[in-house]
Amino acid sequence: MTDDDPTDATEPSPGACLRDLGNELRAWTGFAPTGRWDMLAAELPLLHRTSTPERLLGEPSLIPGDGAPSRAVLGTSGCVFFWVGRQSYDARLVLVWEASVEQGPPDGFGAPWDTGGLMSKGTLGTTLDAFGAREAIARYSLPLGEYREYLSMVIETCFAEPSACWDVGGRPTKWYPGYVRAPDQIPELPAQTFEVRRAGPVEVGPGLLAAVADESWFCDQPRVLRELKQVVRRHRATWWAPRPAEPPHVAAMRFVEDFLRKRGLA
Repeated sequence: MTDDDPTDATEPSPGACLRDLGNELRAWTGFAPTGRWDMLAAELPLLHRTSTPERLLGEPSLIPGDGAPSRAVLGTSGCVFFWVGRQSYDARLVLVWEASVEQGPPDGFGAPWDTGGLMSKGTLGTTLDAFGAREAIARYSLPLGEYREYLSMVIETCFAEPSACWDVGGRPTKWYPGYVRAPDQIPELPAQTFEVRRAGPVEVGPGLLAAVADESWFCDQPRVLRELKQVVRRHRATWWAPRPAEPPHVAAMRFVEDFLRKRGLA
């Protein structure tokens, strides 16, 4: 296939250095990043949701799923996906890890939004075609060892308060990476969350902080629920209980806020 064929499903490589991306933030928002939120960005936990939690009883790793057909087109198939600080979709089980797990294998990339939504959800104010989506992914994807510095820059320049990165409904108030319109031409920015994608299976245990489950889903599977709790506690993680009628993904955001507060970061 030719280099400009958007169906060539190779993993996009980073196309812009941190300096270029920082200059872009300054040009669009009018604010120059100073590193004010570096410590916060370095500690924001990773989250992953699953609708088949029982799989964790027989498999100690998260395995890449088939996912949407767009993943093959975008070059992101074969990856396990995480959110940074917040995940905004309901699930039967949400797992939370400390940021330090990114220091071990497997390799991966961080990007400032849900890459899978670029072609279907109007993530950047418009629905992109395959070529445009791959271009955005290549430009804004940074290796695990670098993307959190960019996350710090984005928190400082695009959000009124850093808590918008983990609060329910928190959203940027200014321009956001990937948009091609000036801030005053954007009526309202959607909520945005950095995504991490890691190639191949990812072990569940190392760095696991908490699990948050919709226990009502297990009413006919008490053994599965009991064994899941045992797995979580064996890894010295917290079984974090949602409040009455609170979805697991919202309860997980509450855990993240509590985690950061105990470290003086929230």
